[in-house]
Order: sequence, then structure tokens, then C-alpha cells
Amino acid sequence: MRGRYQDNRSLRISVRGWPLLFVCALIGMWTGSAMSSIPSSPEVSRGADTVEQDVVRILKAVGVLGDDISGDQQVGRTGRVLARPLVVRVQGDEGRYLPDVLVRFDLIAGPGWGEEPSGPDQRRTWETISDDEGYAKTHLVLGEDSGTYIITARAAQVASNEVVFKLIALPRGWGLLTFFGLAGGLAIFLFGLRFAGRGLTKATGNRLREMFWGFTHRRSLGLVVGTLATAILQSSTATTVMLVSFAGAGLITLVGALPIILGADIGTSLTVQLLAFRIGDYAILIIALSFLAMTVIGQRPYRHIAQAIFGFGLLFFGIKIMSDSIIYLPMLPGFERALGQIGEHPILLLVVAMVFSGLVHSSAATIGIALTLALRGLIDLNAAMPLILGANVGTCGTALLASLGQAVEARRVALAHVVFKVGIVVIALLAMAPFVAAVERTAQSVPRQIANAHLFLNLAAAAIFLPLLVPYRRMIERVLPEGPGRAGRFRVRYLDQRVLDTPVLALSQATREVLRMAEIVQGMFRDSIEVFRTGDEDLRKRIVEDDDKVDLLQESITPYLTRLSQEELTEEQSEREVALIKIVSELERIGDLISKQLMVYAQKKIKEGFYFSKEGFREIIDFQGQVEEGLSLAIGVLTTFDPALARRLIELRNPLHERFRELQAAHISRLCEGRKESLDTSTIHLDLLDDIERIGFHVTNIGSILLGRV
Repeated sequence: MRGRYQDNRSLRISVRGWPLLFVCALIGMWTGSAMSSIPSSPEVSRGADTVEQDVVRILKAVGVLGDDISGDQQVGRTGRVLARPLVVRVQGDEGRYLPDVLVRFDLIAGPGWGEEPSGPDQRRTWETISDDEGYAKTHLVLGEDSGTYIITARAAQVASNEVVFKLIALPRGWGLLTFFGLAGGLAIFLFGLRFAGRGLTKATGNRLREMFWGFTHRRSLGLVVGTLATAILQSSTATTVMLVSFAGAGLITLVGALPIILGADIGTSLTVQLLAFRIGDYAILIIALSFLAMTVIGQRPYRHIAQAIFGFGLLFFGIKIMSDSIIYLPMLPGFERALGQIGEHPILLLVVAMVFSGLVHSSAATIGIALTLALRGLIDLNAAMPLILGANVGTCGTALLASLGQAVEARRVALAHVVFKVGIVVIALLAMAPFVAAVERTAQSVPRQIANAHLFLNLAAAAIFLPLLVPYRRMIERVLPEGPGRAGRFRVRYLDQRVLDTPVLALSQATREVLRMAEIVQGMFRDSIEVFRTGDEDLRKRIVEDDDKVDLLQESITPYLTRLSQEELTEEQSEREVALIKIVSELERIGDLISKQLMVYAQKKIKEGFYFSKEGFREIIDFQGQVEEGLSLAIGVLTTFDPALARRLIELRNPLHERFRELQAAHISRLCEGRKESLDTSTIHLDLLDDIERIGFHVTNIGSILLGRV
């Protein structure tokens, strides 16, 4: 015990009765044996003489109102004097309180118990004498180690009972240490969750995108898709938000999205199962080895797999930090009682868990805290169930926010998600007792029981709702019917800022928006020839307005992709991001050529009322058709990023240029023949051919961009 209880600064006493003890000792020596013939007090002889009563009772001191003033269950700071002394009261057989009784206080357990005292001043036993009212007390200085100290008090010279004091020593600033540990551990946990998701996403590459595009329309596989997607992304929230975005873009229906949502919750359960393993002590080793692998391995996808393992190591490390930070809480008097009282209000716990999950956008974080408390033995499965249910509901808010302002199908998906989650909570609350009893039989440890409860809850939800998808869809459609068909303001449809930290998804969203831009440009180019054919001024104005849409998309897509470039991208993703920016630029130039050149010529033709020669206009239509075919091929290239299609597109450049030269020569030949229509439209005819050829050049540039030649 060296250095633990130091002379008068360690566990020590304040003896109020020592002057009386000294006087009694002198009188005893003076009177000698004659003392035995003098009737002694029935209570206690003075000094160290024996007590005439055979048995006394030691009681913890209480106040006038019956409140405990004994100093038991105190919490103090290590190395400091306790705020209140330890106080007992000595009672005789007749119920009277006895003065001058020697009371002994013994330290029987404490931090570092088992070490022997190294000196006479580092004692484990202290004595004091009761005062005239029977009170005996001692002031204590706690040791330097935090923990629980157990001290007993009993009469030293006569038989008595023994009372036990429990004292808590906590380090300075333990409250802040606990808060910082919980906050820091949670931050590391969330960062690890995100880091692991990024690693798995990069390791799967475009396969994740293909999985969504290939299976979102196949309801039978939706459950599997949702499970795998969430296991890869490490976020059911990200999966759900992405589904809302897809539904708003018309890429998936409500019935197609619902099984994926069910699967997403099962995917989160797989993460919770992993967290329930007690491998926190090895988290640092996992982090070190995976970091070494990330540094040494340069080949994909192995480097990204190492990154995912590094993220999982951070997950376990975050849970360990949170677990270590709450080590002082069970020591606090009344803490377990407070937990029990909180446990009597499961709805309150559910709401708290729901709000917390919504704030951090992660149900796994809330379950992680529940696992942390269970690892310390602070909660059982009954207390954890409201946390599990609240965590499941809490993440619905993110999907609801994502659906605001989107198409009705997106809002339906978000609403269906909320109704589904709330329905499961209601069912679980009604069947809580048998469900908990069944889960408790699946494992001995509470953390594993919590993980199993989360998994079984989501499996049961899938089993209940999967057969009811069609009637469930009808119910949601009645709640959110299709609104009146009103044309809204044109805006970006697919870009979602929330998925920028998942590059494979962000690139998919951006590609879809670029395709939308290309389809608008294609429509402008196709309709432009109709303006020359029919002289439709309204159609001409619509084409000019469509160019404003193209400009808006260009102004939205380019910054989105630029922001994406700040994320950690694979080489392939980086190349695609740059290619999309260049393709957007090419499409914007085509749109400008159509609205600012072709439509200006069309306006002049309409106002002046001239006509092309039949041969000349037929040549313009044919040439425009050739370029439009190239634009259709470019859209195919953009959809598939197929190098073979890109090469076919590039091969159109020379034939288009040669055709342009032929048409120029044919027009000049008609001019030489002196045809009136050719003479009247000569300038516009040549300029129109030139601009169509320039459009063809930008179209074929898209293929060159994809192959990295631009």
C-alpha cells in the first residue's frame, strides 16, 4: 500500500475523546487494585478498561428526521478529505446511547487490495471513542486510486455487531472524462462506420451500381439487394435516401422500393451482430494491421478491403472507449436505482433513442451505445428493447426530409418507410414479454441478446410485410394520391448532395442527370428541323426555352461533380468524373448552337418568308438525320460507357465532314445554275450546314472523351 494511504493524509481519524481517555488512565494507575471494589459505570469504564456490558450495538448515525447522517455511500475525490465524516452511534442493552466506548474502523477492501502496508503510518485500522451522546466519528482522506472502499465499524473491546460503509473515490473531473469519453468514442464509432462503408463501396466498385440498376425492378430479389447494399454502405439511411431519390426520378416504383427497405434493416442487423463480439481489447491490433495493409498494398480491391477492416477496427475501438468512459457510473450511489426507474418508462427511452438516432443519422450508433451499457452490465435485454425500437424509427426522419419537394412517388416511399417502422414498433411493444423471453434463450451474454433481438425483429418485420406489399402499396397510395397534373418549375431531378460521400452512387446520380440533359438536347435538335419545315414560332420558342434548361443542368452538374472530386475516388471513378464534366460541356455547346444559331436562322426564315430549294432542304434534312443518329449513339455511349460504342461514334467524324463538303459543293452548284431559292437562302443555307457539322463534331467528341483522347 505504499503511497496509497500516506500518514495523516491517508485514511485517518479525528479522536474527540482522547483527553478523557488520558485522564481515565492516570486515575486507574493511581487507585490501583482498589478500583475493582468501586462500582463502575454500567456503560463503559474510562480509558482502556473493559466495558461492563457484555454486548453493545453499533448503529449508523441518523438525524432528527430519520435521515442518514452516517456518511455512508459518499462520493469523494481521490486523495482528498471526504466532505462528511463517518459516524456511528453506540447503543447499550437498555437502548441508551453509551459514551466512551472504543470503536474500531477497519478498511477491508479497496483499489489495489492485497498489497501490504509498507509502514506504521499506512494503517488499515483506526480507533476512536464515542462522545457523551454515543457518537463516534472519523474523518477520512481517500487514497490516490479511484474505486470503491469498504470500511467496517465495530466496538473494539466488547462484542458488537459490525456496520459496513461503502465509499466511492473518483478522480478529479470524472464527469468531464465520462462525457468526453462517450462523445469521443461515439465520434470514432461513426467515423469507423463511414470509413468501413467507403472501403466496402470502393471494393465492390461498379458492381453496387449494377446491383441496384439490375434488381430494383425485381421484387423477389429486393430483400437481398437491400441487405447487401446496407452491408456494403454500412448505412440503412443511405440506402433508404437513395431509394427515395430513385423513386422521385421514376427509376423505381413504391412496390419495388419496399422490399429493399425491409432488406436494408436486415443489413443493419448484420453490422450489429458484428459489434456484439467482445473484441474491443484487440481493436488497436486490428487498426494497426489494417493500416499497415493499407500502406503496403497498392492493388485494388485489396487496399479497399483493408480500408474496410480499418473502419471496423475503429468501430470496436469506439465502443471500447465508450465502455471504459462509463466505468465510474456504476460506482455512483443510486445509479442502478436510477436506471431501474428509467427502465420503468420504456416510451421515454424509445423517444430518446429515436431522437438521438435521427440526430446522428445512424441507428447503429444507438445500438452501439446499448451494447456498451450491456458490456458494463448496466442494462439487460428488457431495458435495451426501447433503445432498439427507438433506433429503428429514428432514421426515418432523414428519408422524410429527402422526399420533401420531390415527386409523389418519392414521398410515398418515405411515408411507407415511416408507417412500416412505426407498425413494427407497435407490434413489438404488444408482444414484448414473449419476444424478450424467446430472445434471452438464444444467448447467455446480454450484448449478444441485444444483437439477436435486433436481427429477429427485422426478420419478423420482413416476414410480416413482404406478403402484404400490394395491399400496403394501395393504402399508401390512398393516403398520398396523385396530385393534379401541374407543370412545376424545371429543376435538377437526380443529383443528391447526401450521397456525395458514396462516390459510386453519386456518379450514378450524375450520369443519370447528364443523360437527362442529353435527351433534352436531342429533342431540341430533332424539333429544330420541324421549325424550318413548318415555320412554327411556338415550337421555336420552346426550343430556346429548352436551352435554358440545358444551361441550368450544366450549372448544377458541373459543381456537383467538382465537389465529388474532393472525395476519395478510385482511379476509374476519377476518370469518369472528369469525363462527365467534359461531356456536360459538349452538350451545353450543342444546345447553344441549336438555340443561338439554328433558331436564329429559323426566326429569320419565318419573318422573311423565304424557302429553301427542294433539293437543298432535302439535303439539310438528311444531314441533320445523320448527326441525330450520332447523337443517339452518343447517348448509348453515355449510358453504357462502352469503349466499342465510343469508337463507332468517333468513326462518324470523317464521314460527317465529307458529307458536309459534298453538300457545300452541291449548293454552290445550284447557285451557279442561278436558281432563285438557292440565291435567296444562300447565306443561311451554308451557315446552317456549317452549324450542323459543328454539332456533329461535338457529338463525336463525346466518344473521344470517354476513350480519354480529349
